[in-house]
Amino acid sequence: EPYRRQRQMCIRDRTIRVELGADGSYKDYINGHLGGNGKYEYNGSQIVVPSDCAVANDWGTTYTVTISGSTMVWKNSSMSSYHGAEYRFTKK
Repeated sequence: EPYRRQRQMCIRDRTIRVELGADGSYKDYINGHLGGNGKYEYNGSQIVVPSDCAVANDWGTTYTVTISGSTMVWKNSSMSSYHGAEYRFTKK
């Protein structure tokens, strides 16, 4: 009897914290553990993060940035194919 194999996508819930220093320093943390660090570049509408950080491993190094109040949203073309995935950060 024929059968169909069902694929299931597993989405991991995890907390990502990003620290952006005024001096260009970058750190990201996954569930409280350091994921990567280095220098970032920001020009007012786009951010480029270090290639060896956790965020870059997920979606790449370059993101379009939107800031509204205390919320910063990062998106790029790779994310758009995943039903509007984005990074949403709140300033602390």
